[in-house]
Amino acid sequence: MLVEIGHSVYPECILERLMLHIERSRSAALSVILKIVSYFSEDEYDNVLQALIAPHTTLLSQYSKLLPYGLLNVIMGQTERIRHLSLFLLSEQIDAERFAFPLFSHFQNRFPILEHITADLPYGDDSQSILDLFGTSSRIFSFGISEPMIGSPRQYAFPYSRMTNIYIKEMGAHGLRTILHLCPNLRAADVAFGYGELEQLSPTTELTLQHLESLSISIRNLENIDELSAIINAANFPALSSLSIGMPRIKGVKRDAWYMAGVSQFIVSLLGLITRSQSRSHSSIEILQLNCFPLQHDELIALMEKLSNLLELSISESDWEGTDPQNGRNQMLTCRALEELASGRVLPRLKNLRMEVNNDWVGSDTFERMIESRPRLDSAYLKIVADTVPNLDLSRLRQLQQDRIRQALRIVQEQTHDLSEQIELLGYSKGSFVN
Repeated sequence: MLVEIGHSVYPECILERLMLHIERSRSAALSVILKIVSYFSEDEYDNVLQALIAPHTTLLSQYSKLLPYGLLNVIMGQTERIRHLSLFLLSEQIDAERFAFPLFSHFQNRFPILEHITADLPYGDDSQSILDLFGTSSRIFSFGISEPMIGSPRQYAFPYSRMTNIYIKEMGAHGLRTILHLCPNLRAADVAFGYGELEQLSPTTELTLQHLESLSISIRNLENIDELSAIINAANFPALSSLSIGMPRIKGVKRDAWYMAGVSQFIVSLLGLITRSQSRSHSSIEILQLNCFPLQHDELIALMEKLSNLLELSISESDWEGTDPQNGRNQMLTCRALEELASGRVLPRLKNLRMEVNNDWVGSDTFERMIESRPRLDSAYLKIVADTVPNLDLSRLRQLQQDRIRQALRIVQEQTHDLSEQIELLGYSKGSFVN
């Protein structure tokens, strides 16, 4: 349930709809996302806060039309049903210390079934202090936090050692290592690197998480690549089974020598992590996602050679700038990967394949040959972002669909000038099953 506070007054129907939803769902636990996106005067915040935490001292009628009071009063009346709570203060003009901290300090002991808490505050506010308010909540096992203020060591009330799932954004390598070290029982971590840090991670720093199974890391741009390498160099995750590395899609990625050297160094670090995480000479990683990460084809193949137990591979190409003298605009990342898959030399256990080509398709018949050579593949999805019709033998692929009725195969095309519209070149067959 998303509650967004963006106006100081509101039609009565908004509050009525919220109350109706609360009533209709009264037998179920609640997941609440509370977003406060606009600025109110200090007096409004003070008055609303006072009305919420000390209603017996306040003339409530004068605040009944104020959006913050009306909605927050309904939400805070349901704290015993809230299982997931996310707080987003999306304006730096909102004084978290004056409003959010006293509000949740008052209600902190009224969340008996709370399992997940997210605190996303403006830069400079201490999100970890919000988490500390819920230190006595015995059922919490998951949290999200943005731009945590990592400084000198301190005592935390929040039970980090009990956490199994975390989401952190706008963080550097040193701060990330500090938080991960507080959470030895993690099973899943989703991390978004943001700004660089003045304090660098020591090369001798080690980070071992024995139970970590799923790791997703994204970087804003390639300027963060050294931070990413630093944390990977320090890491040992023996139980890791799912790994996702990515960055936002950027149109026209440049082949800057400094950036490409950083990417190559990261791949070396990643190969080292895979080696350290191996069990009986085999990697435990079964799922790999590479989202718009500017790999070269030889780097991708080196990863594929290491991941003999991989069951699921998802690749989204970078959108390269200019033209490569040898291959045209396409960097051949997916096509070279398809050649390796068609040869049977890599990924013998692969079951699910997803590829997004953000450059001109010059794959000849590599996709068709790969499908023909992989009868045990459960599903294959290919998306091509290009204005020209890709050179694919659709009749050949349709015949494969008929011959392998349980194999899910789909190909779509998006125009570069309109990514909102997809053209389906080949749809899933009637008998196929998609995970």
